[in-house]
Amino acid sequence: MAPTSTGPALRVEQQGGLAVVSLAQPARGNPFDTAFTRAFRDAFSTLWDTPTLRAVLLRADGANFSFGGDLKTFHPDRANLGPMVRAMTADLHMGLQRAWHLPVPIVCAVQGYAMGGGVALLAGCDVVVAGASAKFGAAFAQIGFSCDSGSSATLTTRMGPARSYGEIKRLFLKAGSAQLEAQLEDEAHTLAAISGTADAQEGIAAMVERRKPVFRGA
Repeated sequence: MAPTSTGPALRVEQQGGLAVVSLAQPARGNPFDTAFTRAFRDAFSTLWDTPTLRAVLLRADGANFSFGGDLKTFHPDRANLGPMVRAMTADLHMGLQRAWHLPVPIVCAVQGYAMGGGVALLAGCDVVVAGASAKFGAAFAQIGFSCDSGSSATLTTRMGPARSYGEIKRLFLKAGSAQLEAQLEDEAHTLAAISGTADAQEGIAAMVERRKPVFRGA
């Protein structure tokens, strides 16, 4: 299987009609950061232009599929989180739209932890094969965030709105009638707005400092 593109965050290898897309930062838990979102967008743009493509296997190196957003990266510049989120989601959402509209099946292999954006990513695949070690979760609400990475669309039919609240529940309820592109845009603007609040910044600080957050509704 020959690599067709490689990078620090994502690796794409192709063998005949199969493309294997691997999250490639296992030491960091395969996080969603600027390098990953840009590489994901570029990888699936390239796959659209691969006429021999018949299927995609999405997988991850290491013990865990993905820890989701890299809070340690966000923490030092959390006062500027809104613009940072808008920039990252622009790349990620473009990549997700291209991935989910591919006219070939996407199979996702999951091991270890799949959290936050990682859950949203795998939930949008056609088939998910989970190993015995797989554990799924999302901490958007626990850190004062709203959901992102298409989770309001992909998890709506798998989980429903009953286990969501606040702005997350609004997005889930809206997803049933929304077009994917409009829903992704709403997610991006909602998360960018919420990430600029004091509660969101407190949530990130608490997670990094390994303490319970103190939310004040601001």
